[in-house]
Amino acid sequence: MSMSTSWKEPEIPNSDEDLFGEEQQAVEITDPLLVFRLAAEWFALPGMKIQEVVRVTEIRYVPGVSTRVAGVTNVRGTIMFVIDMKQLLGLPNGPVTRDSRIIVASVNDAFWGLLVDEVLEVICIPVNSLQPPPVILEPEMLKMIEKTFYWKTRLVALLHRESLHEHFN
Repeated sequence: MSMSTSWKEPEIPNSDEDLFGEEQQAVEITDPLLVFRLAAEWFALPGMKIQEVVRVTEIRYVPGVSTRVAGVTNVRGTIMFVIDMKQLLGLPNGPVTRDSRIIVASVNDAFWGLLVDEVLEVICIPVNSLQPPPVILEPEMLKMIEKTFYWKTRLVALLHRESLHEHFN
């Protein structure tokens, strides 16, 4: 009983494509973005120096400050102004809920709290998915939004870093 085995010499790849497969274009992604909700709208903060996200504790009213300032709060011994992001962006007021958060950010060498209705997560997205903001927005809002993108079926407005920094001086 004899078995004949046929041995076949392996093919030598003729090109890099044969060896490694089809070349894929590298996808450039954004810096990390923090996605949050204000009323029924979704926003993302660009590369600000976000320190942490904390539950809302007591915010004390400060007389004589802009209506955009909700007041001051104490976060781990640091007293900081809290900006009401809905007021800043011209959105309808609403109550602070158990989902509300304060985003603690370092802006212009000072700590600020940004009051938002809900924080979802930190994401990175492909740069090519960023689109210009809709031109039908109010001029004040249009100045605040740099780009828009879809994330998990939601339209998210990426806030313009420089426009935000102007409100913290």
